[in-house]
Amino acid sequence: GLERLKEEFPQDYEQVKHRRISNPKIQNALFRLIVIFETLVCVVLWVGTIWLGLSVVSLADAANAKPVALIGALGFTSIWCGFLIGGNHFAYWYCHVDAQNTHYQMALWGIGTMIFLCF
Repeated sequence: GLERLKEEFPQDYEQVKHRRISNPKIQNALFRLIVIFETLVCVVLWVGTIWLGLSVVSLADAANAKPVALIGALGFTSIWCGFLIGGNHFAYWYCHVDAQNTHYQMALWGIGTMIFLCF
């Protein structure tokens, strides 16, 4: 990614190269933090899904299930919005347009799910 940016857009590379995180310890710490957050969100999403499923068959109260599902959807949306913000900071649109498009679509999916859960 970065080498391609350097070759194809040398002037732009000079403007954004200072944003690069090249310290492996920081990279690993950030990666682990993201994976931990994703795992927690996944657990909340599953709890919300199961709880909503139980409420459909009258084994749980939907009024209690919806906030958990909404928190899970908010976490999901936050992950993808975080990738969009971080990706834009590191100028990933130069070489990773498909990733940016995926992040937009996933963020919109999460927003749509939250809207659906509010009704």
